[in-house]
Amino acid sequence: MTPLTLLATVSLGALGALLRWWIGQQLPSAPWWSLGIVNVTGSAGIGVVAALPETVWTYPLMVGLAGALTTFSTLALVMTPSTTEKLTIRVIMPLTAHVVLGILACAAGFAGVQALL
Repeated sequence: MTPLTLLATVSLGALGALLRWWIGQQLPSAPWWSLGIVNVTGSAGIGVVAALPETVWTYPLMVGLAGALTTFSTLALVMTPSTTEKLTIRVIMPLTAHVVLGILACAAGFAGVQALL
């Protein structure tokens, strides 16, 4: 990795983290919705970039921007139920939606770009 690629990855990672924080601030009463938005959007972005021919921007966009935008550790924390919540409604259904929609978004981004190329 060249110093310029490293700088681009770190810079785009900071941007992705700021975007994730900002989106979370827009929906403070529903943290799993904001996580769903960033995880699905980041997954779609990775699919789009992965479908394009590899350039110097491939890894900074995938690892930096999309990697910082999406986050499994925050998803795990938000999905951890309290003792009074029902596991199916609080964890299994939203987590399934995050995973399935993320994979579908990545596949759709990839297929959409491939169809255009």
